[in-house]
Amino acid sequence: MKNIKTITMSNQIILFVFGLLTLFFIIFFMEFNDVQTEIDSDLYMGASNVKYYMGENFVSKKLNENTLTPEEALEKFNFLHEKALLLGLDYFYILMKDGNDIVYAAVSDTKEELQKVPNSGFWFSLKESGDNSFDETWEAFKSSEPVYIESSDMWGSYRSVYIPEISKDGIRYIAGADITTTSLKKQIFLKTMKIFTIFLISMFFIVPVLFLSKKSMKAKKKLEKYITFMDNRDRLTTAYNRDYGLKLLSNKIKEFHTEGKSFSIGLLNIDNLRFINESRGMDVGDCLLIIVHRLLVRISRKTDTIVRVEGNKFMIILPGFRKKYQGKIYDAIEKKIVFFNQNNKKEYFLRLNYIICEYYDGSMKDFFEESIQKLKKLKKNGGMEDLVLKDEISRGIKNLEFKTFFQPKVYLEEEKVGFEALVRWFHPEKGVISPNIFIPLAEESYLINKITEIVLNDSLNAAEILKTDISINLSAISFENNYFLSSLQKKIDDSRNKNYITFELTERIAVTNFEDTLDKINNFKKSGVSFSIDDFGSGYSSLSYIEKLPINELKIDKSFIDNINTSLVNPIIIELITKIGRVAGFKTVCEGVETEEQIEKLISLGSDSFQGYYFGKPEPLLRVVEKYEKGEYHSKLRQFSYKNQPEK
Repeated sequence: MKNIKTITMSNQIILFVFGLLTLFFIIFFMEFNDVQTEIDSDLYMGASNVKYYMGENFVSKKLNENTLTPEEALEKFNFLHEKALLLGLDYFYILMKDGNDIVYAAVSDTKEELQKVPNSGFWFSLKESGDNSFDETWEAFKSSEPVYIESSDMWGSYRSVYIPEISKDGIRYIAGADITTTSLKKQIFLKTMKIFTIFLISMFFIVPVLFLSKKSMKAKKKLEKYITFMDNRDRLTTAYNRDYGLKLLSNKIKEFHTEGKSFSIGLLNIDNLRFINESRGMDVGDCLLIIVHRLLVRISRKTDTIVRVEGNKFMIILPGFRKKYQGKIYDAIEKKIVFFNQNNKKEYFLRLNYIICEYYDGSMKDFFEESIQKLKKLKKNGGMEDLVLKDEISRGIKNLEFKTFFQPKVYLEEEKVGFEALVRWFHPEKGVISPNIFIPLAEESYLINKITEIVLNDSLNAAEILKTDISINLSAISFENNYFLSSLQKKIDDSRNKNYITFELTERIAVTNFEDTLDKINNFKKSGVSFSIDDFGSGYSSLSYIEKLPINELKIDKSFIDNINTSLVNPIIIELITKIGRVAGFKTVCEGVETEEQIEKLISLGSDSFQGYYFGKPEPLLRVVEKYEKGEYHSKLRQFSYKNQPEK
């Protein structure tokens, strides 16, 4: 009896294992078509983007100076290979007819592998590779629809999709994508195992009923859904296209009139896209469009709809939008722009115009056109000339056109000479361009940080030679960028001449976000850097915060000095500031001194520190070193006696 039970149990185990194996193979064969359809969808998706990945100029068999160098081509091919792997595919490529043959662009991991293949180049012969689908491939060039092919060659077997395309110059080619049969079987096996495992868990722990049927049309519907999805989308950015977007806008207007649902639209355009396309190329412009679309996605709600309405313009449909939130959206966009421009490693910047318009009445066409006109009125001043200069600033930095000059600052009481570092731009065609022109443009494009790095490097070098104080102007853009300040501080900490460096800040920087300014100054002072308030009196003239800032110097603006001998008020102000400086422990430097009379008058008011053309104009370092070593600056300084200074 016991033996019978053992045999029965053994049979049950055998039947159970056999049932599981049978179930596994049933699921395997059921999944085969399902997975293959999904892979076909991925193949189609990948191949449809090949021409965007490669660039529209890559259509010629010969790789020459008019298309791509071999190195650039290899970079493109490896880029395609990486994109293919991200989709779970093996290869992307381009097929072209060559007489009675078909050639395709090679794709591989390394340059060494490419050099092993026939023709010693980047284009392969389909005949020479032993491809058994040559006739089908030849016929695919005539098709207007995607063609799916099973093929094999000397390297293996593949499942492929061919999408016929026509280049701008009229050449017909095929954008293709492959997955190897090995990869295909692997994916089918893995998905089968996944489903089988889920089934076992369901059978033992969740569901008492075994589901043996699956929907065979699931992947096909997914592909059809994707194709429908792409019909309404902009191919480059995946935002909704203009036609579909205007239909949605029209529907929103109908809902407004029938159901009272309010809405607004946001319009945004890339102001410098045309310039970037012309100066950097369409590929860079396309990347910028994709970046802007991602920016809009991140600041939008789930209920909002993003539409690319023109080449450089986007629209966001904002259902139920309230005007009080308009400022928050503007702030969010501005923060994204600032972040991109400050951290972008490329030599271009992003400049956007944007506006939000609420719908009240009228047709869709009138509302849309009126909103576009409002956006155009927001176009910033300067236009193309400023854009060109900003681009030339970027190139000028790269070509070492920016030079640091040094102007003396003299201290009578100490008989000491220091210098202020001032940047000059020597344009190869336009000559010397005034800082009043290029500094604001450099700040707008965040290139001011790179210019500041140039000045700091030159100043540390000057301090090494002159062994005296060098002051450097810090822009508000640079001072507000914590990442940039950290890089400056590291450079200073690594220098043995850091104790000679003084950073000059304007009153505006010092007053704006006072607590943050105080923290940053104290942090830098730990590294041995001094601080000066520049152009005091030209903006926020307030003495209330001066005593709270750990500054070493305050520079009185030139506007107080120009009429020092005729004004009744300015001498009083200068004398007061000088006395406050003596009590608070910082020096006061009078800027813009040009005559002996001015200096004598300022000395009588208690001033002992000066900067201006009388003592020297800004000059290159070599000339400054020559004068410094000859004692020319000290000689001028000693012309004035400080014995008549007021009592301290």
